[in-house]
Amino acid sequence: MQAETYRPDIDGLRALAVLPVILFYLSAGLAPGGYLGVDVFFVISGYLITGILLTDLGQDRFSLLRFYERRARRILPALFVVIAACVLPAAAFMLPGQHGDFGVAVLAAIGFVSNLHYYSSTGYFMASAEVKPLLHTWSLAVEEQFYLLFPVLLYATWRWARGAVPAVIGVVGVASLGTAVWLLQRDPAAAFYLLPSRAWELMAGAMVAVVTRAPSRLQAEVAGFAGLALILASYAFPDALTVWGLVALAPVAGAALFIWSGGGTAAARLAASSPLRWIGLISFSAYLWHWPLLAFWRLRGGGDVTLGSGLLLLAATLVLSTLTYQWVERPFRDRSATARFPNRALVPFLGSAALCLTLFGVMPLLPGTGGGSREAATIEARLAVNYGLGQVCENAFTLDPTCRTSDTPEILLWGDSYAMHLAPAIQASGGWGGFIQMTKSSCAPVLGLSTSPAEYEADWFKGCLRFNEEVFAWLAGARSVRVVVLSTNLRILSNDLRRPDETVVPVADAEAEVRVALLDTVDRIRALGKQVVIVSPTPTTGDDIGQCLAAAVLVDGDESACDFPLSRIAPINLEAIDFLRSLQSKVPLIDLSALICPAEICQTRHADVFVYRDAGHLSIEGAEWLGRTYRFDRLIRQTAASEAVEIN
Repeated sequence: MQAETYRPDIDGLRALAVLPVILFYLSAGLAPGGYLGVDVFFVISGYLITGILLTDLGQDRFSLLRFYERRARRILPALFVVIAACVLPAAAFMLPGQHGDFGVAVLAAIGFVSNLHYYSSTGYFMASAEVKPLLHTWSLAVEEQFYLLFPVLLYATWRWARGAVPAVIGVVGVASLGTAVWLLQRDPAAAFYLLPSRAWELMAGAMVAVVTRAPSRLQAEVAGFAGLALILASYAFPDALTVWGLVALAPVAGAALFIWSGGGTAAARLAASSPLRWIGLISFSAYLWHWPLLAFWRLRGGGDVTLGSGLLLLAATLVLSTLTYQWVERPFRDRSATARFPNRALVPFLGSAALCLTLFGVMPLLPGTGGGSREAATIEARLAVNYGLGQVCENAFTLDPTCRTSDTPEILLWGDSYAMHLAPAIQASGGWGGFIQMTKSSCAPVLGLSTSPAEYEADWFKGCLRFNEEVFAWLAGARSVRVVVLSTNLRILSNDLRRPDETVVPVADAEAEVRVALLDTVDRIRALGKQVVIVSPTPTTGDDIGQCLAAAVLVDGDESACDFPLSRIAPINLEAIDFLRSLQSKVPLIDLSALICPAEICQTRHADVFVYRDAGHLSIEGAEWLGRTYRFDRLIRQTAASEAVEIN
C-alpha cells in the first residue's frame, strides 16, 4: 500500500497539526482554531494505520500481536517518560484535591481511558482544565481505543468480504459522523471526548488509504493546495467553516484531500520543507510535552502567558521534544538486533514503567498520602465552592429551610452562580430582615428566555425556564419579601437563546432580546410590589485567580501578585458589565467593579483574605469580607430605593 511508503510531506502535515495546537494554548489569538490540529492528527493516524494493516493483510502476514507491539513502541515509551516527569512537580505544586485528581488521571492515561475519565468529570464546578497536566491524553485514548477495535473489524472484513472493505469503512465513518452531529445537540462533552463521535475523522484517513485510483496530475495539484487551504483557514476562521455544528469538518476534509493528492505536488514539497519535516518528526513528543509545561506554569502561579514566557514555553517544548524523540522514541522504535533497546527489553521495560506509574497514581488516593503540605490543604479548603447557604440551594427550585435565614425573608437572592456567591456577603453584613436563596448555575434570572450553550444538553434550557417560573410563582405569594436581588454573569448574551415555545433566538440578536426580557422581568417583579436591584458579576480576566492566589501564598508571593487593572478585564466580562450599566436609568445597579477595583486596580486579596475562588466567583471568605466591608444589606436596601450611596 502507498501508506507504507515514507512521505516526508506527511511529517510536514504533522507539523501543521501540532504547531497550531501549541500556539493556540499559548495564546488563542495566534491561531483561533489551532485546537483543530488534533483532528488533523486523527486523519493522519487513520490513513497510516489502515495502510499498514492492509499491507500486512495483502502479504498474508497480519498479526494483531505484532501490530500492538508496534503501537506500544510508538506510543508508550514517550508517554511514560512524560507522565513520570509530571509526578514530582505534581506533588510539589498541587493542592491535595488536585493531586488526588492527578493520581486518577495517571491511571486513566496508562489504561488509555483518559477520554472516559475526563468526560465523566466534566461539570460547572469542576477544576479548571488549564491545571490538569494530563488532560491532553484524551486524544491518545481515542486513538488507542481505535487501535483495539479497528484491526479486528478490518481483518474480519478482509477475510470474509474483501471487496467490502471500502464500504465498511464508509458505513462506519458515516455512522460516526451522524453520531457526532446528534451528540453535539444532546451531549457536547460526549461528542468531544468519545470514540463513536470521533471515529469518522479516523475513517476519513482510512478511506484515503483504501482508494485505489490515483488522482491525475491536475487533480493532485488542486487537491493538495485545497487541502492545505482548508486546514489553514480552519485554524484562522473556525466558526466561518463550521458545518452542521461540526467545526472539525473543514480540517478533516482538508487533511484527507492533502494526503490523497500524493507526495509529488507543489503543496507536498512545501509541507516537506526541512523545518516542517523536523517538527513533524518530533510532533508526538511535542504534543505530549506542551500541555504539562503550560499546566505547571499556571499551577506555579506563572500568570498570563506573555510574549516572553510564551517563547520560553515554546522553546522548552521543542527542546524536550527533540531529546525525547532522539533518546526515547527512536531507540524503542528500532526493532533491529543491534538496537540499543532490542525486542527482548520492550516488555520488561514497559511493564516495569507501567507498574511504577500505577503506584504513583494510586498513592495520592490513599489516606494521608495526598500532595502538598498542611498549608496547602488549608488553602484548598479556603477555595472551596461557594454554594451560598448550602449545596442543596443550587441547581433546582427548593424551599429547603437551609436556603433561608428567616421564615419571613425580606430579600430574595435570585440568579445563577453569580447570585449564589453573594449569599455569604448578605449573611455576613447582618442580612437585614433575613433572605432566601434561589439559584441555578448558568441560568440567568430572566423570565421567558434561556441560554442554550453548546456545552450543555439540548433540553437544558427547559429546566432553566421552569426554574425561573417557579421562583416567580413563589415570589408572587411571598408577602415578606421586599427586595429582589438579581445577579448573573450574563453568559446569556453570548449564546443562542430559547423561548418556552422552543424557538431559537440567534446569538446575533441576544443582546436586544435579553434587554427586553430582563426589563420585563423587573416590571413583573415591581408589579408585585417589590423593589429590584441588580448586582453585576465580578470583574475578571478569565484566568483562574483562585489558583494564582494559592500559588502566591505557597511561594510567599506579594499580596498583590494576582491583582489586575480594569483594562485587563476579559471582553466577555466587560460586555456583561457594560450591558448592566446601560440599564442603570431603569434598574438600580450595584457594580462590584467599584467595590473590588478602587483606583482601577482590582484587588484579589486583602491581607489574608482571598477575594476570588476561581476565574470569577467570590470565595466564601471573599464574599464575607465584601459584606462586612461595604455593609451589603444596607447597600442593597439603599440601592433598591435608588438612594445615593457613597462607597467608602
